[in-house]
Amino acid sequence: MMNRCLPLSIRWNSLFVRLLSSFLLLIVLLLSFNLFSFAFFKTNVHQDIVSYNMLGLAKSVDSYEKHFNLIEFNLMQLGMSRPVTALGKSADAYDYTVAAQTIEQIRTLTGNPLLFLNNIVIYAPDRPYFLEKNGTGGISELFFKQYASARYDADFWARELSNNASAFRFYPAARFYSDVPVNGVSDKGTLFPIAVKAGPYAILSFLDAGLLFDRFHVAPNDHFLILDRNGKPLFQNGALWDTDMLALSFQSGEGHAKIDDNYLFYRKGADTGFTYVNIVPISNITAQVSRLNAVLASVLGSALLIGFVLSVALSFKFNRPIRKMISGFQKPGSPQLSRSNIRELDWISDKIDAIVRSEREIRTDLDHKNDLLKSYGYLSKVKKMHQQSLNELIDTDKPFRLILFRLAFTDRFDGLPAAEREKASYYIRELIALQLGESFAESTTLQVEHDQVLSLLSGEASSAGILTALDRLKEVAGRDKELFLLTIAVHPQSCRPGELASAYEEACAMLLERRLVAETQIVTKLSASAPDLLIVPADDRELSIQLQAGERDRALELLGKCMRRLEEKDASAHRFALFAQEIVAKIEKSLLFYQLDAKPFMERHTPSDHIGKCTGIGQLERLLTLMIEDVCMLVREKKARQDPVKDFVLDYIVTHYREDLSLETVADQLQMSRSYLSTYFRDKTGMTFTDYLNALRMSKAKDLLSSGEDIRIGEVAAEIGYRNVNSFIRMFKKICGVTPGEYRRTALQHMNGRG
Repeated sequence: MMNRCLPLSIRWNSLFVRLLSSFLLLIVLLLSFNLFSFAFFKTNVHQDIVSYNMLGLAKSVDSYEKHFNLIEFNLMQLGMSRPVTALGKSADAYDYTVAAQTIEQIRTLTGNPLLFLNNIVIYAPDRPYFLEKNGTGGISELFFKQYASARYDADFWARELSNNASAFRFYPAARFYSDVPVNGVSDKGTLFPIAVKAGPYAILSFLDAGLLFDRFHVAPNDHFLILDRNGKPLFQNGALWDTDMLALSFQSGEGHAKIDDNYLFYRKGADTGFTYVNIVPISNITAQVSRLNAVLASVLGSALLIGFVLSVALSFKFNRPIRKMISGFQKPGSPQLSRSNIRELDWISDKIDAIVRSEREIRTDLDHKNDLLKSYGYLSKVKKMHQQSLNELIDTDKPFRLILFRLAFTDRFDGLPAAEREKASYYIRELIALQLGESFAESTTLQVEHDQVLSLLSGEASSAGILTALDRLKEVAGRDKELFLLTIAVHPQSCRPGELASAYEEACAMLLERRLVAETQIVTKLSASAPDLLIVPADDRELSIQLQAGERDRALELLGKCMRRLEEKDASAHRFALFAQEIVAKIEKSLLFYQLDAKPFMERHTPSDHIGKCTGIGQLERLLTLMIEDVCMLVREKKARQDPVKDFVLDYIVTHYREDLSLETVADQLQMSRSYLSTYFRDKTGMTFTDYLNALRMSKAKDLLSSGEDIRIGEVAAEIGYRNVNSFIRMFKKICGVTPGEYRRTALQHMNGRG
């Protein structure tokens, strides 16, 4: 069977090939190091250094040549410009207009930062003044104060400018100083003097050699010089050299040579004929070779270290899977083998993992089912379901402490999505199990009803320890008291499995000791006193009478009296619920007494749902108050609909209020005595006949006065049944507080204001 699963063909991921490949890799790594070192030293080091320096020098030469050509072009163009030409035509003095134009051109050139021009001076040796970027000055100050130099004094420039051999000449760089410091600096730096002849005038410009070097020089060191066509130095940076000896070493337009302990890289400019030289000390090259040797040594050391690490890693790699396979057989709960790159080991580890995983799943499934059967065994004891086969799952030797939890969900909980409401009991049960499990390892928590959770603590759990754990649970549950409330009944004594049923019944009775307060409560004992009457007989009878009479105020007064009595006696929430149920029963009797349909009333108030969800005395009292107010209104409406005498009188008044109407007239219509009708009407309406008639007439008068029609006061009085205008005015002012005329003016002003 093994031969079928693992054929003996050589594959890349077989153990033999992997071992062979690892050792070959070490050999190739060491061999490649030697080959790389030899080839590098033989062909690359010297050539790379020469190529790098020649490329850098070529870049510098190109930049210098272009810039010197640009300077020559600009200076020649300046010499041929109209203002400079005009300067040469004036015999003695400067033309100030032409001088200003010339200075402006000088400022334009020197103000260009890319030209690196320090200044441009235009002067003639026989003239007393010169022009430069800052204006004019005396010729005596130019080479003594403005541009003083040990190499270039006034006599030097007098000789040079009197020689007409060349219109453009480039002079070696020198340091120039100023005897009038600007911003505290007198050194003007290293400058290239450049002279251009323009008729009788000379254009002398100063090119900043230091800035040119910083901008154009490309090399790893600062040893650099420029030679003119004759091999004389124009610029030197770094150590001073014997330029005559250097010029003899340059056999062609470009190349490199070795002189003493230095490499010289040179190149001649195509336009200027200047020779540019980079000097690299041999010590720099030696340092590069030393660095390379260090790199090669590091590579060799790394190769050896990698070889050692690979050897150790391979040893562990082959040893660890074998040890884990043995451990997998000896300890089924050991961690799963990680995947390797070896096919044979992966196949073996997969088989072992499958066996271990199957055994673990079977064990987990059995443990879970045993827990379920154990919970069912406890539940059968609590519910008195005697099944002998389940007794074996319960530890009958240890005593238990029984804790019963009752869940009461609030109205806000009903507003949650259905999916969350369905899982609420499960989450709360898990919360209880978690909190108790932290303090009592041998605890069992199960749900016995949709709103009841039972916890059994094995062993001799102390009451103090239980209360400490329950206090923590109370704090956690209190955070969600707007959704649910917990009542916790702790049975005061330990009990055996055979006593669980009676202990459960006592705990259920203890749950009824909860007080009507919106918080989680812990009950530790059952009240021993007999309960008092919910309502004293006298109040009970009077409340029934007031409800049937529809007397809302008196009924609410009796309700508050009964609620205060229960509150003073510290009645439990269960007692308050029983009291509320009695009130609901009396309300139903009142509805039945008047043959009113109680079903719409009960559907509107749903007392069976709301009474149990009341979390406070005030909330319960508000619920009962709304029900009493509603039933009293229904009773009064029913009683009002059953009075034909009152209805006739009211209809008769509305129909005949414009006539000379009196109580005697209505009594004659009903064939009743005047005094009886007067008393009867006042009892039914709360008003006398005359007051009701006057109120109706004044209401009609207000409508007429505020209608906006042009109607006189006398016509209004006649329209509502008054034959005497003065009587109407007195009655209107008595009832309304103002005369009819004042009322009409106020009403019209109000109408105009709104319009």
